[in-house]
Amino acid sequence: MAAVVCLAGLVGCGGDSSVGYTLPPPPPQGLFVRGTVRAPNGLLARDATWQRLYDALAAPAYALTGNFVPVGSGHVVRLVLRRPDGSELEYGRTQTNAQGQYELQLPENTTEDTCRFLVVAGPLRSFVTSTVTAVDVDPLSEALVRLVLLTAGPNLCAYTTADLLNIDRAIRLLPGTVAGNAASDAATDATGKASSDPRVQEKLIAPIATPTPARSPATATATAPPTFTPTLGLTATPTLTFTRVPTNTPTITRTVTRTATPGAPTPTHTATRTVPPTETPSPIGPTATPTDTPTETATPTETETPLPTATPSPSATPSATPTFSPSFTPSASPTPSPTATPVFTPPRITVGSVSGAAGTVVVVPISLDQRGNAAVTLAPLELSFDPSVLSFDRCDRAAGVSAGKIVSAATPQPGRLRVVAVGDLVPFPSSTILECRFRIAGGAAGSTVVRFVSAALADANELELPAEGTDGTIAITGPPPPAVTLGQVEVAPGNAVSVPISLTANGRNLVTIAPLEFTYDAAKLDFERCQRAPGVSSQKRVTAAVPSSGRVRLVLAGDLTVLADGPVVECTFIARSNASGSAVLGFVSANVSDDQFDDFDASGSDGSIRLVPGLPSLTVGDGSARPGGQVTVALSLDPAGTPVVTLAPLELHYDTSLSLVECTRDEAVSAQKSLSAQEVAPGILRLVLAGDLEPLPEGRIASCTFAVAADAAVDAVLSVRRADMADADFREFAAAGVSGRIQLE
Repeated sequence: MAAVVCLAGLVGCGGDSSVGYTLPPPPPQGLFVRGTVRAPNGLLARDATWQRLYDALAAPAYALTGNFVPVGSGHVVRLVLRRPDGSELEYGRTQTNAQGQYELQLPENTTEDTCRFLVVAGPLRSFVTSTVTAVDVDPLSEALVRLVLLTAGPNLCAYTTADLLNIDRAIRLLPGTVAGNAASDAATDATGKASSDPRVQEKLIAPIATPTPARSPATATATAPPTFTPTLGLTATPTLTFTRVPTNTPTITRTVTRTATPGAPTPTHTATRTVPPTETPSPIGPTATPTDTPTETATPTETETPLPTATPSPSATPSATPTFSPSFTPSASPTPSPTATPVFTPPRITVGSVSGAAGTVVVVPISLDQRGNAAVTLAPLELSFDPSVLSFDRCDRAAGVSAGKIVSAATPQPGRLRVVAVGDLVPFPSSTILECRFRIAGGAAGSTVVRFVSAALADANELELPAEGTDGTIAITGPPPPAVTLGQVEVAPGNAVSVPISLTANGRNLVTIAPLEFTYDAAKLDFERCQRAPGVSSQKRVTAAVPSSGRVRLVLAGDLTVLADGPVVECTFIARSNASGSAVLGFVSANVSDDQFDDFDASGSDGSIRLVPGLPSLTVGDGSARPGGQVTVALSLDPAGTPVVTLAPLELHYDTSLSLVECTRDEAVSAQKSLSAQEVAPGILRLVLAGDLEPLPEGRIASCTFAVAADAAVDAVLSVRRADMADADFREFAAAGVSGRIQLE
């Protein structure tokens, strides 16, 4: 013990007990990891249907600098040690505070450089890279974890803390934004964008760019061992144990000394040879089995000095004590039988074939046939698909795969899927190991192929097992997908107009649109608002937003009342006074759901607003009322320079929570004109205003009063479905219409 202390303290030791020593400082203990968990909208997951619908409306775009929102209190945060073989051990857990912050203690004798701690919060992870500065968890840190694990495979420990920080910095300095309705969506988007950047790729590959010898299956080689054949007496089969000391020349000079055991002849010989050797011993009488133990000595020429001990047979009778200089001659006889090298049969990956209707999600099974192997890691599997027909959703491990396996998937570029499945050392079953979900485009038909590109597996000894594979097919069947149609209307420059948006369910019980996205010409139109169309359940609500100029995203959701075919939403625009020609309303996408919560991608048709100078328009005003009360709304005319003399008819559709009381002509209208109004059916008003040839004034021309049902609970809408007008020369116009709304107080 004293000697050990002397060496450790670098001090002399002797008999003097007053000699002291200095121990090295103890390893750091009590290190803490601290940071903040951030996510889109401050939400790690979408647990409720309403939240999912809200997120679908307001899917935010975040800068790659990572300006996400703290998640708030009560979220579980775990400290996990990720091993190079993919297995994980949990070392602690805590919960976030009201600011989304956490604190975890590292185990004793570990630091941030220990390979390799992770902080895990729901679907998000972050490498532990500091115990001084914050280790934040957000979609960008998750993107870093996915990319490193995908690239490193079993070489995770090749990545130092500095390497991880460099890659993280490269990701966060990328231009552009990350869009996502949930934390995992944003992480997937960030992963795809970062993986396609050459600077990020360069930093990802750098830690493992220097190749290391790959472990390969050993190949048996038939080699004839040397046979030492003496010319007389003793036959020795030496066992040689070498301790090599390198020299500057390849020449080896060997000196051999043999000493027989008592009772046997005592041969003494000295042989000097230059490798390759030829050694043939002289006759020595009795049969003995010596053991040669050569030792190589580093000299200007490498020297090996075997010191064998010959052990003769007990029945041997010595006949002489010769001194000889043997010459050992390797013999090819006997020749051992060659050992056959095992034939490697690669495992096989099979992409399953399935069928599904356009607009639906299909689950494609990925199967593995081990074919005598014992693969425990898949890193990675690469597939390709047609991005115009399929959009990737996610991959999950199949039911028969060990729960200790973690599956990560990313699309580094459109139409390319990369999947990694790593974790414990339990071999994959020879059956379905993954289930990957794809959404079929709304207008797709026929069939499409999911192609096998490559797959690299490894066994528990990290022996690489390149796999073969076969493609799979998705047959697109069933009824056509739901369809969304954007209306086509006309309006005079400077006036407002409401555009109907219609739905065709094609046999499905659709209840929700979440979301619908379309574009408009922002140089010609200004967006005003969207509201549900009359006839749609009053328990449904439309929420609309303009995430960017010229783009509308809306959600129609509420109860489970089935949406009837026809107009379901109306969106109002104002045509700019200097606009001309036509303004296109371009369908982008629509996701709809039925009453069983099955999702469909709807096909869509573009709409348009044609700008027609001189085209009159009629606007239904807004109002407010209490349930059980009454409300009066104005009907206003913008003639756009045309002398309109007749309105015959005007047809309004409105919620059945309203019932007509009366309509009256405005005092500015000629007294020679008469007004008649009739509620021809619940929720449908037909009105005629006609008489003399005096033009109708600009502005309010009539007012209609409605009674509001006592049980009304939501706002009511009024829609102009028809507004036929004529001038004094009896020219007719299908006027533009602007819908109104009654808000409940």
